[in-house]
Amino acid sequence: MKRIKTSILCIIIAIALMVSVFAVKQVKTADDTFQTDSSYITAENLALNKGKEKFKKLTDGNPSTGFKSLRKSNTAIDIDLENAKEINCIVLKEDGLNIKDFTILISEDGKTYSQIYHGDKIEYHRLCTFDAVTARYIRIFVNESDNFFRLKEIEVYNQPKVNSDDFRMTGYVLNSDFYEILQNDEIKDKHSAIKNMLESYHFSGLTHVNFYCGISFDENGNVFVGDSSGDLQKQKKELQYMVDCMREYGKKNLKITYVIASGSGNPAINTAMHDNKDVFIKNLISAANEFGFDGIDFDYEFPQSDYDYQVFGDFLVELKSHMLTDMNVKEDCILSCAFGTRDIHYPQKVIDAIDTVNMMTYDIFDQDGQHSSFWSCAVQGAKYLEKIGFSKEQINIGIPFYGTQVDALMEQYIYKYISGFDYYENTYTFNSYLDGSPTEVYFNSPAMVRDKTAYALLNEYGGIMVWHFSCDTDYASDYSLWKAAYTAAAQFGGAK
Repeated sequence: MKRIKTSILCIIIAIALMVSVFAVKQVKTADDTFQTDSSYITAENLALNKGKEKFKKLTDGNPSTGFKSLRKSNTAIDIDLENAKEINCIVLKEDGLNIKDFTILISEDGKTYSQIYHGDKIEYHRLCTFDAVTARYIRIFVNESDNFFRLKEIEVYNQPKVNSDDFRMTGYVLNSDFYEILQNDEIKDKHSAIKNMLESYHFSGLTHVNFYCGISFDENGNVFVGDSSGDLQKQKKELQYMVDCMREYGKKNLKITYVIASGSGNPAINTAMHDNKDVFIKNLISAANEFGFDGIDFDYEFPQSDYDYQVFGDFLVELKSHMLTDMNVKEDCILSCAFGTRDIHYPQKVIDAIDTVNMMTYDIFDQDGQHSSFWSCAVQGAKYLEKIGFSKEQINIGIPFYGTQVDALMEQYIYKYISGFDYYENTYTFNSYLDGSPTEVYFNSPAMVRDKTAYALLNEYGGIMVWHFSCDTDYASDYSLWKAAYTAAAQFGGAK
């Protein structure tokens, strides 16, 4: 195993094992205020009070009414906008969790239809985005449902751009991506190879990087760079080189934080953050200043007790106070944390000390045992963080560039290794790591990534976060997830 990469992989494995314990089917009784809320869409609902008589309750603007199907499959729902209109997104609202496959088609004459969207579930609220098209007739075709379904509303929009100047595109970047080049003796021009690696995932589009770079700590508050058994000076030089490369090939104002990973149950956490917090804070800030980082990101997702929460929360407040005065970047410093979307117990003073929450709206399983679906995970997760006191500006909605087995088994598969990409498909078959047998794996398709990015932007959340940067296929591909995210940001975002 390669140096540095070893420690990162160990951390990732530990986190995966920990998450497997806490991964749950998180589908709660939905709060109707955000089931039906489309206020983030500023355009006129072009379908309001339009459509055939039998479907009028789907366009009356009243979510308490709707359409109940008499079949579980092959059901067409037609809306007539009365005139041809340009549209670029549709919001669908289901009363329940029954629809498992649907298609959106459009027509100008009511005779010839073309498909513009395909999805696997609607749930209570689903934003469907697509390139602008002109249509008079909209057909929602439910291909499959596990029961008789009920739709509450169909809303059709031509949404204009909103201000996206401060919208964050954040990626977790691993130092192993660099070491695969630096430790490959067959690569002679390593600088060019690193440039090509970064560009293959459109690194220059990122506004923020959370860098898993092998910085760790012990219970005494000491902060270490790399593998303690290796050449410290060499590892520091390599780390600085990686940061310099990202500065060279990234945006002019790219913000880079380094990640401190703290697995749940690690006895060093509370000791370092409580008994030795002054030393720990000093060393954390010293590391940030030494390598020119803009901030510190804590990947400590699951404190286990009230005491854990108190220690970590008090530590974050004091750390942020010292960062503002002692970091080279002063008031521009960033304190960020990766959090799950349940059982968070922090007082408001802690919440206020955190600049950015990288919300882990993945490894959360919906009613079908599938992770990171649109409503069950992204929408509910973001609303949960708001409910406990975080502002929208603090929240990055997390998007996975990997898939997991259904039913919370937590084997994780990388998106770029899919065979036979489909723009709308979320489910693929892989050979299980455990025994080699075929296993169903759920991903976020380009369409899903595009919708989630648009949802975050239009809702005025701070941005999106991706775990992790290089799981994507090449940016030149039509199936690139990064391309889908940037497509949404360009379509619905713009300058002031």
